[in-house]
Amino acid sequence: MVVGWFTFGEREFGMAKKSRLIWIIIVLTVVLFLAWLMYYELDRRVWITFCDVGQGDGVLIRQGSVQLVVDGGQANGRMVDCIAGQLAPWDRKLELVVATHPDADHIGGLVELLENYRVEKVIDNGQEAASDVAQRFRQLAQGKCFSAHAGDLIRLGEISLEVLGPQPSQAQVLGEEDPTADRNNESVVLMFDYDRFEFLLTGDAGLEVEEDWRIQPVEILKVSHHGSKTGTSAALLELIQPELAVISVGKNWYGHPAEVILDRLKAVGSQIKRTDQDGAVKIVTDGQTWRVVGR
Repeated sequence: MVVGWFTFGEREFGMAKKSRLIWIIIVLTVVLFLAWLMYYELDRRVWITFCDVGQGDGVLIRQGSVQLVVDGGQANGRMVDCIAGQLAPWDRKLELVVATHPDADHIGGLVELLENYRVEKVIDNGQEAASDVAQRFRQLAQGKCFSAHAGDLIRLGEISLEVLGPQPSQAQVLGEEDPTADRNNESVVLMFDYDRFEFLLTGDAGLEVEEDWRIQPVEILKVSHHGSKTGTSAALLELIQPELAVISVGKNWYGHPAEVILDRLKAVGSQIKRTDQDGAVKIVTDGQTWRVVGR
């Protein structure tokens, strides 16, 4: 009887010890989760990720729980995957999505985002295109889409975005009657500003419209049109003197990025990052200094 009682007592003691261990693990998990949540919400630094979307553009900008997306690459799921890897698992809201122009390598992935995330506002350049992906984008963005033109100012918390282009006169309707019309020069061009940190996003804008922009030196340049020779003039680079130039590009038959563009960037001393060689390029800034995170 004594031996049996002692054996039962050991079993009871072991179960109590196991229960306490489980509770300790639960409490530690909750504490770590709350600490991570506070860090995620209260971190005032801005995180910029040039997603590796292949031959296309896709940029995620986040400060705390506020996030905006500029373009989304093609409809290949890569932009959705990139964003899912950067945001908290419970965060399914995007405060702002910008479609610089309605080419499939810029809005295809935005369609997938609109289908999978709660998007508060959408900004585009006012163009309408006849492609299926452009029509689907319009359908999903209905009721929350606004057109942006030079002179507009967008504020998201401590972040501001000045619209440099297109000029109001450049907006046009593009339909099947003019399938070869060039939408690139009507791209939404943005000057991102956070404290003393500036970042220029150029969409696919070409040389012809660069002189329309109210420009200033910047820390980061998103190189126009995947490094095509149709944009990013030597004159522009002399004015903005970017410390880092990021080329969003994938396997292509267009010769992107062009050697002449790479030479121009090197001539002004810009460090060059390419998503086809470096994968996703991630930058963090506190508004005073910035650095590339990871490789």
